[in-house]
Amino acid sequence: MGEDVLILINTKLLPHVHSMFSLWLMIIGTIQIIYVASTTLGQQNSRKRIAYSSVSHMEIIII
Repeated sequence: MGEDVLILINTKLLPHVHSMFSLWLMIIGTIQIIYVASTTLGQQNSRKRIAYSSVSHMEIIII
């Protein structure tokens, strides 16, 4: 929820800058999804596995 608010504030205050960097933000978000998903597979503790998968899903929402 916090990330959504930050993106909303960013798009309202600086729409031109946000449009300039939106492609890079999507690329970084995609890399983070792949990285977090790969680290999720290596976790032995189920709580950590759920936490890492939740981070990955939030990144999908951000993109």
